[in-house]
Amino acid sequence: LESGGLLLWRGRDLSQERPSPTAIPGDEQSGSVTAVHVFEQRERWRTIIFVCSADAIRSYAVPATEAASGDVRALHTDSIGGAAPLCSCIFPTLNALLVARSDAIFAYDPDEGNMSAMHLEGDKMLLAQFKSYFVSVTADSSPIAAAPGVTTPSSMPKQTVTICLALSNMRFVAFTAQFTDVTHVVSAMGSVFVLSRGGADGNNTVLFELREKPVSEQLDTLVNKRMFDWAAEIAHQGGAAKETLAEIYREHGDALFAKRAYDQALAIYTKTVDLNLPLEPSYVVEKFLDAQRIAHVAQYLKRLHEKNLAEREHTVLLLKCYTKLKDLSTLDEFLERTPVSQYDPATAIEVLETAGYYGLAAAVAQKPEVGRHADFIRISLQHFGNYAKIASFLCSLPKADACQALLDHGRLLMKHAPQETVDLVRELCGLKLGADASPEAS
Repeated sequence: LESGGLLLWRGRDLSQERPSPTAIPGDEQSGSVTAVHVFEQRERWRTIIFVCSADAIRSYAVPATEAASGDVRALHTDSIGGAAPLCSCIFPTLNALLVARSDAIFAYDPDEGNMSAMHLEGDKMLLAQFKSYFVSVTADSSPIAAAPGVTTPSSMPKQTVTICLALSNMRFVAFTAQFTDVTHVVSAMGSVFVLSRGGADGNNTVLFELREKPVSEQLDTLVNKRMFDWAAEIAHQGGAAKETLAEIYREHGDALFAKRAYDQALAIYTKTVDLNLPLEPSYVVEKFLDAQRIAHVAQYLKRLHEKNLAEREHTVLLLKCYTKLKDLSTLDEFLERTPVSQYDPATAIEVLETAGYYGLAAAVAQKPEVGRHADFIRISLQHFGNYAKIASFLCSLPKADACQALLDHGRLLMKHAPQETVDLVRELCGLKLGADASPEAS
């Protein structure tokens, strides 16, 4: 250990086998080894070995296959700083090694080295891991001097135990308290145990158990403190019910809405749509409508359609919002790019026609996946007078549909496009003229 080198033995049962060790070269300039940590990266079929010394952190990769048992590969060496004894631990949540130093807690990636840090000052004495938390023991100021031969609690060394939650995108202090002469910190049986000295004369050994609060209590505390992002993250990680998560987002959105931060509130409400959480859309719609924020209503309803969560009433309201805003380009883009499966075509045609957007209504009716030929014919005749065009269009329809259209609109077509209508009737009745015949001969 003093040279910084290690020997690695590998086998299924070292009590029965006698495998040859693999030497892992050290760095004598880095000083003696203070800690060795091993953890598996199963998704990458390798085992990582971190070697800590007083001045450096080194990482090695050991392949998972026994055939390559001797192939130990150096990954990274960080010579900026090392780790004191008992001041490093593996942190599975981040797939990293944590190292406690006087200014911060550092996280080391096996391939990249130091990748992040959490500011936490004080001379560290011990570092441990519990679930997604790390436990740091920091020495406090010098104790009060006592009379010679007398030991009192006030004269004994004091340490601060700090428990921090560390997730990939969120870190905060979850617990901190002062203890007397801490000797050990152990994670076991779902709790953190702190072994220290105490009592009236300071000679007793005291074991403290620190229990994690239930997720529901954690969420209540964070929501009451308006820490909504942290509450949502903990709810995700803790497997809270969808209803709980939806309520967190609702309260977060309401808080932003009350501050008139409408764009931010909309972004939070929209998350409930993206995550398919049970927040009633009418709740969000009514809030923005009451505030005359029609554009925000349109954005929210559009997301409902994109996620196939919209109902007939949502389609009606979305199209009415676009027509109210006179946003023809967005309305046209919605109808052009949005799959028909995301809205009710009949409702769309009705709303567009009522609002005077006859061209868009006809375009929706004529879409192949919609096929509402009767609506297309009616709109084209009533609002555009495309009599000859419609007579030609009827020729492309199945005979049953074309005959029904003639029954409905035949008199109007005969009045404004008589020749095209007569030709249509002849074709439908199988009386189409031959190439050599003339109308007179027939």
